[in-house]
Amino acid sequence: MMDRRRYAAWTLSLAACQFGGGGPIVTGGADVGAAETGGGSSGAAGDDGTAGPTPGGADAAGDDGSIDSTTGSADDGPTATGGDPDSTASSDDATTGAPGTALLEVVQAPTVDYGFVGVGATSALTLDISNTGTGNATELVSSISGPFTFVGGAYPGLGGDCGRTLGGGEQCSVEIAFEPGELGPAEGDLKLIYDDGASPNDTGAVLAGEGSGSTGELVVNGNGSACANSVPTAWTDTGPGSWRCDDGFGAFYDPSGFYGDGGPNNQTFVLEQNIDLLPFANAIATGAMEFDHGGFGRTLENQNDSYRMRVRYRDAMGAVVATVGSGWRDEAAWAEWSGTRELPATTVSAEFQLQCQKSSGTFCEAYLDDLTLIGTYP
Repeated sequence: MMDRRRYAAWTLSLAACQFGGGGPIVTGGADVGAAETGGGSSGAAGDDGTAGPTPGGADAAGDDGSIDSTTGSADDGPTATGGDPDSTASSDDATTGAPGTALLEVVQAPTVDYGFVGVGATSALTLDISNTGTGNATELVSSISGPFTFVGGAYPGLGGDCGRTLGGGEQCSVEIAFEPGELGPAEGDLKLIYDDGASPNDTGAVLAGEGSGSTGELVVNGNGSACANSVPTAWTDTGPGSWRCDDGFGAFYDPSGFYGDGGPNNQTFVLEQNIDLLPFANAIATGAMEFDHGGFGRTLENQNDSYRMRVRYRDAMGAVVATVGSGWRDEAAWAEWSGTRELPATTVSAEFQLQCQKSSGTFCEAYLDDLTLIGTYP
């Protein structure tokens, strides 16, 4: 029959095993209250002081024999957890962290170039919007400027599929058209504003293109067909004599034209028309816009009153920055004058002049017709 001392030692050892096998173990000896720290396997000692089997089968002490009072395990030994020693506690916060944020970008940024598009024509491009972040981009709104519009007039364009939300890692598209209203370079902006999950954010791209084509005829009434009491419409007489436009002599290149009327001898008659080039300032400033000029002229007889046609280009201050002209002529046959000129970047206007040098007689007998000035870009 087990005596009290052996029974007390056995129950203490059993309790240690039930709480993970790492608690303090009484290893025997004559005195029940004394705890010994031995090496090797430990267990409850019998009456003879020999070590017996340890309930639970676990070693109680580490290499140095000391006992960890917090975990019930040895300082250098494995930590007892009551289960798999390699397992660790997991936490949602530790594995996932805070919710991700969105980061949008226009794939074709920073500049989307439409190239040359004819004035009045339309060219459309599809732009890709990518969310390179991990969170959702929400409350997505857009703005667009310059001669650029969403195809169909509303975001995201007829060929686009973007909505108000774009998930992390996802991509969508918008369709934007360029419709130049004037010659020369044009620029605008696409801007996308969204909530990235933490704060408002935005992205975008520069939209660029160039309007190409012709100005059309810039000279008004260049063939002298519009006259009010034989005075050329849209032209101004700035010299000492006067000018007429009709077909009275039947000698013009077309049924009508211009000729010098009465005035003093040995004077230069001047008829001119000012032409505004400001609508083409952007194209002119590139140095790639050309102006074609020309007309037809003759005198009544060889070496009679002479004539010339010329165009003077002016800047915003009125200073002449370039001049082209036919030179003085006095042939009694129709002669064509024509040429092409790239203009200085500061040009804002053109002054088309007809001149006749009256030597004698009633009229300044030089005849001019089909005057033209047309710009092209590029």
